[in-house]
Amino acid sequence: MFYTWSIRPSKHSEYQMDVISRISMYVTSTLIYKALLQALVSSESKHQNIQSTCGSVVLQYSKLLMFCGFTYLGLLTGNDVTSATTKLSKEEDDNFLDCFSFAMDGASLVVVWTSMHDDMSKYAGAEFESALKEVQDNCIRKWEAINMFRYVLSSVNYSWAIKSHSLDLLLTLVDDKCSEETNDHVDFPCSTQIFAILKAIERVMIAAPDTLMRKKAFSALKRV
Repeated sequence: MFYTWSIRPSKHSEYQMDVISRISMYVTSTLIYKALLQALVSSESKHQNIQSTCGSVVLQYSKLLMFCGFTYLGLLTGNDVTSATTKLSKEEDDNFLDCFSFAMDGASLVVVWTSMHDDMSKYAGAEFESALKEVQDNCIRKWEAINMFRYVLSSVNYSWAIKSHSLDLLLTLVDDKCSEETNDHVDFPCSTQIFAILKAIERVMIAAPDTLMRKKAFSALKRV
C-alpha cells in the first residue's frame, strides 16, 4: 500500500533527519531502481497497462523522496544523493554504504522518468521546469547534471527506450556554447567526469539499434 505524501516537514530533530536520510537513500538506491528497471523493461512492451502501473508505483516513490526533502534540482545534479551519502558515511561502515550503490542510478532514473511520463510530469510541474532552467543557466550545475546521465547511458541494465529519453533530456540541457563553457570553467576532476560521459554517449552512438538514436547520440556528443 502506498501513502500520498502531500506535505514536506519543515523542521526535524537530529534523530528525524537521520531517519529521513536513511529512508531517502533506501528509496533512491533500491525501491526506485527496481521499480524503474521493471518499468523500463515494460516500456518497450505492448502491454501499456503494465507500463502505466509501474509509472504509478514510481510516482508514489517520488512523492516519498520529495517528502524526505529531496528536490528535482538535487536529483538532477546528484547533489542530494551526495549529501545523504556523506551524512551516512560519518555514521556507518563501508559495508552498510554498499547497500546504496545504485543511489545515483535511482536519482538519474527518477529525473528521466519524470520527463517521459505524463503523471510524473504533472506532479513535478513547475518545480521540475525550474530545476531544468537553473541547470541550463548555471555552468557548474549543468556539468553536474550532464555527468549524471552516464549512469544510465553506460549501463547494460536499461533499455534503449530509456537511453533515448535520457539523450532527449540531455540535449535540452546543452547547447552549442557548452564546449566553450567547459574550457573556461572545467578543472581536472571534472575533466575525468566529462571523459566518462563522453565514453557513455559514444557507446550509445555505436551500439544503438536505429539510425535516429545514433544521430541523437552524435548530436549530444558534439554539444558536450
